[in-house]
Amino acid sequence: MSYEDLVQENESQKMARYITAPQKHKLREELEKELKKYKGHVTVLPGVMHKPRQPLPVRDTSNDYCGNLKAFRVRQWIAGPGYNNGRRQRLAEVTDISLRRINDIACDQSGCILTNAEYVQIKAAMPEIEAMETEVAMSQQVAS
Repeated sequence: MSYEDLVQENESQKMARYITAPQKHKLREELEKELKKYKGHVTVLPGVMHKPRQPLPVRDTSNDYCGNLKAFRVRQWIAGPGYNNGRRQRLAEVTDISLRRINDIACDQSGCILTNAEYVQIKAAMPEIEAMETEVAMSQQVAS
């Protein structure tokens, strides 16, 4: 192949990839003529270069590990202020996670990784445990 042939092929590929304004206007007019029968109007003309994105893969989040920020927030909540800081024991009572596993999750140095299923259980139990803490605090305040 000569240089001129390569240049000509390259130009033809460019023209095939891009659509010019007069071509786009002509396509729009043709479509509007066809759609006038149905009282329609073309608002967006799909371009030649438009390629739809691939759909994102759907993950099963039950056994995947949650992110570091979520695990950090759970650890901060477990170590946070509470009545006698019994949140670990209450988490074990409310959720079906063992106390040993909760202790491993709460300790950052253990190297334990929090799963999404455990995170969802802990996140759902947080308001319930906080309500228990407020009840205990109110009863002690009334008693004294």
